[in-house]
Amino acid sequence: MSASTVSASTGPAPTRPAVQYLVIRYAKRGKMRFASHRDVARAFERGVRTAGLPIAYSAGFTPHPKISYPGGAPTCVASEAEYLSLALTARQAETQVCQRLNAALPDGIDVIDVTELEGTSGGASPGAGTTFGHLEASEWEVVLPGVEPAAAGLAVTAFLARDEAPVERLTDKGAARGCTDRAARTGRHRAVVAVHDHPPGPGPASPAGR
Repeated sequence: MSASTVSASTGPAPTRPAVQYLVIRYAKRGKMRFASHRDVARAFERGVRTAGLPIAYSAGFTPHPKISYPGGAPTCVASEAEYLSLALTARQAETQVCQRLNAALPDGIDVIDVTELEGTSGGASPGAGTTFGHLEASEWEVVLPGVEPAAAGLAVTAFLARDEAPVERLTDKGAARGCTDRAARTGRHRAVVAVHDHPPGPGPASPAGR
């Protein structure tokens, strides 16, 4: 057996190119709000396989399905507007993708909307930062028992007016480490907060992207 033959047989399998990119909006409801972002990602990978969608894979010796996330709601937080993108090797109707995913995903993860990413109808790969460029902010509904909305509004205003917000976090070894949380207050990470004195429907807190 020649060296070239050995090299060809031990290399990674060729991957098919993506011809369609879809943006999925989904909700995390009920008991699934206790699932971590990693658990939700695994559920989607299984769901895509179960639904039989022609997902594209990365190149290399350990190919991974091309599923991208702009972020994820924290554990124990429900959400009505989570997003991910799928790269497919064969074109699919958006309505069919929505129905097939909902049939394959666990209860509490519900696909709400599927749209094709603009400018990729011919299979063109989206540029960096363009896949989720339409997301501008998150709007949260928070329950603070015993706190009047007016008092909460004053506290939020005072927090956003600060130049820095020192935060103390515990390391894996239990030691306290100080840092300044700037990203939580500036740029696209700033949240528009609506405070209510009644429990919201989906869970203890629920973001809605826009």
